[in-house]
Amino acid sequence: KITRGEWNGPFLGLAMNLLICHVRSASASPLGWRHTCAVSGSQSRTKQGILKMSTAYWVVIACGGLAILYGLYASRSVLGASAGNEKMQEIAGAIQEGAAAYLNRQYMTIGVVGVVVGLAIWALLGVLPAVGFVIGAVLSGVAGYIGMYVSVRANVRTADAARTGGLQPALTVAFKSGAVTGMLVVGLGLLGVAGYYLILRDIYNPAEATGLRHILEALVALGFGASLISIFARLGGG
Repeated sequence: KITRGEWNGPFLGLAMNLLICHVRSASASPLGWRHTCAVSGSQSRTKQGILKMSTAYWVVIACGGLAILYGLYASRSVLGASAGNEKMQEIAGAIQEGAAAYLNRQYMTIGVVGVVVGLAIWALLGVLPAVGFVIGAVLSGVAGYIGMYVSVRANVRTADAARTGGLQPALTVAFKSGAVTGMLVVGLGLLGVAGYYLILRDIYNPAEATGLRHILEALVALGFGASLISIFARLGGG
């Protein structure tokens, strides 16, 4: 494994040799200055490209953070709405109790399968792909659990909003309830992929074929972990 610093050393040495050669050619030929300017322009474009990439990473992370913040805002708004009369709350409480028991049992089963798959990925591909698998699975599970928690509590609030205010308030509560899961999936996905990529980029060199392959393996494992949990949740009726 070659770190970024070890890779930059020979590269910078080669770049300095090229610059020296171009300076010598510039002194010997009236056209040599063009070669020197070409090298300087290439280095400037490289720095601009690195700066744009760094800016893009932070934009992605900021978008993920905003999505999570909106999901939290929507969940607080939904849970802050009226839950109806005593009879409605009694029925809703029974639904919530059943949903919680089902979800806990389902996640226990999924957890056993996830541990087996994670150990297999660790044995076949290494530690970092296994870590990526765990990150994806945990983030997907968190999004699903919070989404189910809010959804079973939004049902009675949507019904009460329709009973007391009509169609528009009911649609507002229902839309915000659905946005919680959607925003959490997008936000946690962006933060998970972008954050783990930044970590992997400091471990491997993406400019090399071997380093890029290791990075892609870890990111694919992250996506596989998230997809595995969501597939189990859908098959189980979640």
